[in-house]
Amino acid sequence: MNAKSLTKIWPLLLLLYCTQPVVSAQDTLDVLHYDLKLDLGRTAPRKMYGDATLRLRLLGDMENVCLDLEHTTVDSLHVNGAVAPFTYDDRSLCFATPAGVSSGDVLEVEVFYHTSGRVESSGFGGLHLDAGIYYNLGVGFVADPNPYGRSMFPCRDNFTDKATYALSVTTAPGWTALCSGQRDSVTLHADGSAASHWTLHEPIPTYLLSVSAAPFSIWEDTVQGAFASYPFRAGFRGNDTAAVTATFALLPNVMTALENCFGPYRWHTIGYVATPRGSMEHANNIHLVEHCVSSMDLDCQSVVAHELAHAWFGNLVTAASSHDMWFNEGGASFCEEIAMEAAYGGDAGKAHYKANLLLDALNNAHLRDGGYIPLYAPEHENTYGTTIYKKGACVWHSLRSYLGDSLFYASMRRLFADEAFGHVGTADLMRKLSEYSGVDLADFFAFNVYGRGWQDFNVQLSGNGVELRQSLRGGDVLGNGCKVPVTFFSDDLQTRTVTYCMDGAYLKDETRRAGEGSPYAFAVVDLEKRFSYASLADTVRIAARGDYRMDNLHFKAKAQRVGAATAFLAVTHHYTAPPIDQVDSLSPYVRFAQHYWTVTGLLPGETQCYGFFDYSLNDLDRGLYQPNLQSFDSVRLLYRPSASAPWRVVGKRSDGTSTSGYFYTTNLKKGEYTFAVVDTAILNRLSLSQSAAYPSPQLFPNPAGDSFRVVAPVPYDLCMTDLTGRCVLQRHNVQPNETILHGLPAGTYVVTLSGAFGTSHMKLLVQ
Repeated sequence: MNAKSLTKIWPLLLLLYCTQPVVSAQDTLDVLHYDLKLDLGRTAPRKMYGDATLRLRLLGDMENVCLDLEHTTVDSLHVNGAVAPFTYDDRSLCFATPAGVSSGDVLEVEVFYHTSGRVESSGFGGLHLDAGIYYNLGVGFVADPNPYGRSMFPCRDNFTDKATYALSVTTAPGWTALCSGQRDSVTLHADGSAASHWTLHEPIPTYLLSVSAAPFSIWEDTVQGAFASYPFRAGFRGNDTAAVTATFALLPNVMTALENCFGPYRWHTIGYVATPRGSMEHANNIHLVEHCVSSMDLDCQSVVAHELAHAWFGNLVTAASSHDMWFNEGGASFCEEIAMEAAYGGDAGKAHYKANLLLDALNNAHLRDGGYIPLYAPEHENTYGTTIYKKGACVWHSLRSYLGDSLFYASMRRLFADEAFGHVGTADLMRKLSEYSGVDLADFFAFNVYGRGWQDFNVQLSGNGVELRQSLRGGDVLGNGCKVPVTFFSDDLQTRTVTYCMDGAYLKDETRRAGEGSPYAFAVVDLEKRFSYASLADTVRIAARGDYRMDNLHFKAKAQRVGAATAFLAVTHHYTAPPIDQVDSLSPYVRFAQHYWTVTGLLPGETQCYGFFDYSLNDLDRGLYQPNLQSFDSVRLLYRPSASAPWRVVGKRSDGTSTSGYFYTTNLKKGEYTFAVVDTAILNRLSLSQSAAYPSPQLFPNPAGDSFRVVAPVPYDLCMTDLTGRCVLQRHNVQPNETILHGLPAGTYVVTLSGAFGTSHMKLLVQ
């Protein structure tokens, strides 16, 4: 299934959530084979008459055998060819175990029944007998348990009991049946109706079986993958065949990529059927929501790929229970990224991951799912929630980088080979992937799968040292064994990426240099988004006047003046609260936003930029501004030059409404930015007294030798630039009266000091 099918009905799901379990003795049954003879609309419109024969093995001694079957009329039941009495309560069909039958014996049970269809309360799962088309969707979002094969035939309805199938489906004249498996033959009847006969040799659970019937148009072709060429079939109503053909034109690229990553496609046919409700990964016969069957829209293309990816994630190896659904749905959502890359190139894959997976998860999963929840064992109503799909995809994305492509895909191919047509639970998955890869994944799973929330990392350069800090969004336990890639930039924008292994909140490395005796100019965490942290970073070279938009970062720079020296901007948007180290009882800040930006790079003195920071009080900044308590005028943009410096207001300029728009500063500087609700009365008093409270810093001697000293009232950050505008010396959190050793050649420099006193620029002559 695809998450896009869930979003529109999610409020309804919460209202209609049903907790009543299916009552059966299914832990003692193993169904080996189903033979289903279904009359879909031939005898009577919008009715199905069924004759289901089950070959099942008893796994224990029991007085009664019970099968799952929902909302049908049972006409008769036969056991080993003899009519048998039964009880049926609209959920469970039960009969007495025949005399002399014991554990290990195989029974043949035949059930005759009819139904007008059964659709769960969410409107998704069940047997849909609609005007003009009949079809099933095998999972119920609110049904408990979620497998919903019982809406169509008597069965053992769970994720782990897998069987083979034979189907004979009779339809009304002019209608065609398309089903799971491969079509063996078609029998034509005198009245113009037809019975099509299908066999599915690969064992699947009940929810993956597909039946559909309508006056379909059918387009057939072949799809070449990495290992073989596969028959392809698309059934649809009222669409232009050329448009349908275009929709699936890129499928060979996607199939080849998925096979290279996860091993050969193990199903006879690739089939899609257009249905009014969508979409569902039925084996061999994917049901695809109708508007996507003839669309090149990227959202629809991702749905096509998502459902195909279930051929591995869910169909070949199935989640052991609803607690493990992130394996199925997170895995298939992760494959959307792989598919977009295969179809449209690497940039398209990255763009899909950032916008459709990571940002959707960060912005919306906790809102749609009622909070930050773990991937493993969510509450029943969140089994098919946004966290499972989108954060699940993000965790697979991170695991890929944690192991590296070669080791990750080799391990996944082995998993799908070893467990083919079986199932896997989360604990077994961790154990197997650790065994296959030789990498202990306990720490990774502890935070990303069993834990809740997100982690983020902030990097600070201090002299030749590097400081990393871990923070959390929606969680309360820091991760261990974290791999944190940091890209270091030199003054001439040469880069080097170092991956740190980090436990807990803090790591310091004193050894990193850009070259012999030359410290790095700046650094960015996970610039390539190899890991799904609660942040996004981007860079841009400022080469001319104009706008430089970083859409995924809710940020824009506008270059007003550009000089000859290189200007290069690196921005990270953190979805974690800005670190607040000190609490002042006289602070004007009432409430901080739960996100912030880090701005760094090369910003020579002759470059002037405006910085625009987006706010959305109904979305990202939800809860920051409370109209019943504050006026919108109390929301301000804050800035500090480093994490050790105090926050200060850089203006209340904004453009937009009281719900969305942007704040901006006319003098974008390196440092951190966020929003806050301020107490304007305290702010005004502080502004009036600021000059008296903080006298201007003084620099001496001037001219200076190999050192100088700054007399300042409070700690400050320092940057020395030469006459080209290049920052040649940078210090953070310098203490008042501290002596600065610079080791710079003789010349004229500009010393910029930033602190609670504001920002000062002073010229210094070095002799």
